[in-house]
Amino acid sequence: MLKKEELREIRTEFWSEFDAFNKKKRTVANRKISWAQYKSGIKNIYFRLDFDSNEAYFAIDLQMRDPEIRELVWEQFMETENLLLTHIGPEMEKLPNHSTKEGLQIHRLQWTIRDVSIMNKDDYPKAIRFLSEKIQGLDAFWYEFSDLFVALCR
Repeated sequence: MLKKEELREIRTEFWSEFDAFNKKKRTVANRKISWAQYKSGIKNIYFRLDFDSNEAYFAIDLQMRDPEIRELVWEQFMETENLLLTHIGPEMEKLPNHSTKEGLQIHRLQWTIRDVSIMNKDDYPKAIRFLSEKIQGLDAFWYEFSDLFVALCR
């Protein structure tokens, strides 16, 4: 079993490679950003990229404390589902009432590839391409439709 320090080094190496791969890519609005740190600009809507020993995933997390507001935002994402699938990809998992490791109840939309491991450097290119495609697809979607969500979350 790896020590925390070794795992931190492995994660740092992967995300450094991810950043290097995406360094010259700009947003739809022609902005230079850190793709791994892409922000929604809306409180309690988070875009997550993760890679561990079993899978890599991109997720949209709705973490509003008020369940009625969270449900309203979820419904708006469901209304735009076909657009999400067009921009990000068809393999979306809908996870309403998802429990996080910290015990938070959230709603999550998730795109995952399995059978890749952050422990295997041979899997890095596949995970990097997958995560890059998803976050850039989200950028195109968010550029067009974020105003719908901003209006709901005021």
